Amino acid sequence: MLLEAEYNNRLDIQQLREFLLHGTELPKTETGDYDMRIKNAQKSLRKFMDNNFPDNSEDEIMEYILDYASDMQDIYFEMGMQSGACIIVQLLKNILTAK
Repeated sequence: MLLEAEYNNRLDIQQLREFLLHGTELPKTETGDYDMRIKNAQKSLRKFMDNNFPDNSEDEIMEYILDYASDMQDIYFEMGMQSGACIIVQLLKNILTAK
């Protein structure tokens, strides 16, 4: 039971994501909820855009950035669903062979 408690304490979705995507441990996990993290990322991008592209080209550049982000989101979501399905299949195999 102690091993299980230690295992559960080490579970963290951000650490799992970082390991699966980059093969490394995340130095510090984000504490904010998803909405706050999105707003912070948008604020950072907006500040960069304002500082580097003060003219009216900002809307066009933002459109390209958002199209790119949307495509990446779709791809990684699909990959995540496929990975999750593979994990479920492996878990079910382990459960069935353990009986």
